[in-house]
Amino acid sequence: MSIPEPLFEKNIPPKVEEGMFANDFSISSGDAQEDNNNVGMINRSIANNKIVEAEEEERDRQEFTSILGDIEFQNPVAPTPPNTGQVTSQQVADLFPNDPTTIAAARRRETPRG
Repeated sequence: MSIPEPLFEKNIPPKVEEGMFANDFSISSGDAQEDNNNVGMINRSIANNKIVEAEEEERDRQEFTSILGDIEFQNPVAPTPPNTGQVTSQQVADLFPNDPTTIAAARRRETPRG
């Protein structure tokens, strides 16, 4: 398997190609006006990238807010009643099925007095 030759190779001047592959984009063309135009283009490109990044960040923040804005999260764990140290009459009956006095006392404790 061979890698095909790039099509742009015939269109790039040799000095530009040499600068591209050396990662040196500051090679002078010899014409001050052209160099100034290139610098201006690079500066505008950098400024435009910053503007686009800021707009995308704002858009993403708005999307995230709108997605989660109407959602109310529910607690998946049911709240447990506070531990008072007392057991219910059913728990007493389960533990001591043959002790009617203790079961009756537990039931009496649960019934409101009035």
